Amino acid sequence: MLISIIIPGYNVEDYLEQCLESIVNQTYKDLEIIIINDGSTDNSLSICQNFATKDTRVKVINKDNEGQGICRNLGIQLATGDYVTFVDSDDYYDIDSIEQLVLGLSKSSDLVIGGYKKVLDTGEITYVEKYSAGICSYSLEHFQLRFLGDLPDKQDSVKGTVWNSLYKRSLLQKNHVTFLSERSIFSEDTVFNLDYIAHCQSVCLIDSTAYNYSLNLESTSTKYDEDKLAKVNDYYIFLCNRFENNETSILRSQRFYLFTVKKCLQQVVNKPTSKSFKAMSTEIKQITSDSVVSEVLKQYPITKLARKTYLMLWLVKHQWTTILTFLIRYSLGRNQNYIKRIQTLETSKKLFL
Repeated sequence: MLISIIIPGYNVEDYLEQCLESIVNQTYKDLEIIIINDGSTDNSLSICQNFATKDTRVKVINKDNEGQGICRNLGIQLATGDYVTFVDSDDYYDIDSIEQLVLGLSKSSDLVIGGYKKVLDTGEITYVEKYSAGICSYSLEHFQLRFLGDLPDKQDSVKGTVWNSLYKRSLLQKNHVTFLSERSIFSEDTVFNLDYIAHCQSVCLIDSTAYNYSLNLESTSTKYDEDKLAKVNDYYIFLCNRFENNETSILRSQRFYLFTVKKCLQQVVNKPTSKSFKAMSTEIKQITSDSVVSEVLKQYPITKLARKTYLMLWLVKHQWTTILTFLIRYSLGRNQNYIKRIQTLETSKKLFL
């Protein structure tokens, strides 16, 4: 059974070789490896071509920069495998990642989903997302809602990511399931999964965590994005409209929304013009006074959340900006080794500018 692996890449020369080495050396060998070079201006294309000369399973497509979603759509069009999976070009596999996904297939599985690890460039694991193995062939509408987020008092969400999953290519193409551009919508992976699962008969979760998500300085979770809150607001409204009058979906969407608001607050540390306490406080006040943030906090039962999360959101709700700024400025509650690594990389980057 042929598995097509689609890898979009843009200016990832520091990570690309590790990514591709982990793919070509998989224990499962029946692979079609499609690399879409999205107009890279660094050495990424050369690295891809070098792998293609050594391994006939590797195909390299070079195109103008349009973003990850468009690249993945092109990969789906070109794929010939029975199943399709996706890898981000700064991530990498454990040696048996694909084998574990294939072992999770049953005769009727339209979608296989595994977990992942978050890793620093030192190899240190900072977080593990692991699912309880099982097959769902009923109430897929309920399962679909798990992509939206956890319930207030229950952690049963399935992350909306598309890596470490297998999608049946015939279902993708028959139903014209494609990615929206990440430049037009937040969390395009989740929207893709919501669209795809609407056509599934069964879904299989596996307990594999053999995908390694690299935490790096240029990742969207670290790099400052001044439009992030606006994108998150639009995404939340999109979900509310899509699952209108479904109380469970609203609660799940709100929890994910508030989690992302926390990320918006935390990324203020990395805004170039927010180095002073006063500048950070001004930026944070803009977030806490946002109308959508305020409305969600009025509705959501934050008392059911973990203590630290509850405290942070309570401060947001009541706009206690000074205390909130202090907490965020000193990265309380975040992975300190990761923060130190980011600070070291930022310092090194400035030295060479």
